[in-house]
This record gives sequence, structure tokens and C-alpha cells, in this order.
Amino acid sequence: MKVGKLFLILFVLVTFSLSAKSNYGVDLPLYGNLSIVSVPGAFESLEGTGGAGVDLGLGMYYNSSSRIKIRGGIHFWNKAFNPTYTGDYTIGNHYYDGKMKEEGVLSYTGLYCLITSEKSNFFWGGGFDLSFATSYQADVSLYDAQNVLLGKIKDNDYSILTDEFNAQFDLLFNMGINAEVSERVTIRPSVMFTIPCIKMFDTNVYAYNFNSDSNEEIGISIFSAKFGINLEYKL
Repeated sequence: MKVGKLFLILFVLVTFSLSAKSNYGVDLPLYGNLSIVSVPGAFESLEGTGGAGVDLGLGMYYNSSSRIKIRGGIHFWNKAFNPTYTGDYTIGNHYYDGKMKEEGVLSYTGLYCLITSEKSNFFWGGGFDLSFATSYQADVSLYDAQNVLLGKIKDNDYSILTDEFNAQFDLLFNMGINAEVSERVTIRPSVMFTIPCIKMFDTNVYAYNFNSDSNEEIGISIFSAKFGINLEYKL
């Protein structure tokens, strides 16, 4: 579904809300995030670290009851991905024994949905992030065995590990407080944690799983913690 169609859907919902005077409102998520890269031990020559990113969105909320609130919409977020590969690599016709260090950012466009339980000024709940578009950009530094910088490749649109990243489905868990600014405006500071359900990319690396008694593909995942606010405007 194109981004334009999603904004059209949001416009229709807003229009309906204004005419029906219901429990709807506009939801504006504004978050910073800290990504944590999980690299299985089977990748002996690979290390990975995360970093800081942002998460911005536009959606709607609905008070289905005095205790339950549902929110959802479109959002744009990124995750830092900084892998380091140590071993043999080639550049053109030249062979090197050293390491490749990448500093990259994965950018996603997708949907978010959260259902929270509300009690007084406190809330907690869960939901999901679902991406439908992904882009990547990275700088790659090349070193020899003595850790001497040989060169740098800037604004690479693919990783040293893959040229295609998978769409992501992350489970969300959050909690926070309500701070009413006016009759229509509420600020909801919160902390949120995400658990990925889909591998970042297909590694084609397999390991034996004793539970299933079979070889299964192992993958690299990015967990994240988000800190920020949801800005609400009651319609």
C-alpha cells in the first residue's frame, strides 16, 4: 500500500471523528531509540553493535472504554547497525587479511499498533511494528592485519553482509504516564521495548537445533529500547 493511500485513510478517520464527536483523536509518536544487535556465536568472525536512532509517526487513537485505548498509524523509524567482519577479503584484484568495519543505518516505513490499559495517570500495554519499505546506508572502513586504515567507502546502499534486508515485524511492550496539558492535548511520556520476530536478512548459515532435531538457519536480530512521548489531540 502506498504512503499516499495511508494518509488518505487517516484523513477519512479524522473527518469521521469530527462529525461523530466520538472518542477518537490524533496520535503523534515522537521517540528516540537505542538498538541492540544480537549476533549468534556461530558467526565467529563477526561482531555487531547498535546505536541511536529516531522513531516518528502519525496516527489515531480510540478510547474503546474508560480503561482500554487503541492507537495505530504510519511511522518512520531507523536502527543503527554496525557490523565488523574480521578475516580475508578482496578489493578488486587485491587480497587482504584484516577487517571491514561498517557504520550503517536501517530506515523503515511501516505501521504501528498499540493497545494499552489505562489506570489513573498510568498505562501499560503492547502491540507491534510492521514495516513495508526498507532502505540502508552505510560507511565502510577497510583495515589490514595491523589495523592500519586502507580506505573508506562512503554512502554504500548495501551491507558487507547482504544486499537485501527483510521486512520486519516487532512486538512492542510499553509503559508510561499521562500528563494532561489542556482539555484536548495530552502528553504521554513512555518507555518501549521491541522484540524482533523476523531475522534481519537471510544468512544461509545453519546450525543443529537439538529441540527440533534438524538444521535451522540462524540469523542476526536487532532489539531496541525507545524513549519519548505520544502527543495526543482529542477531536
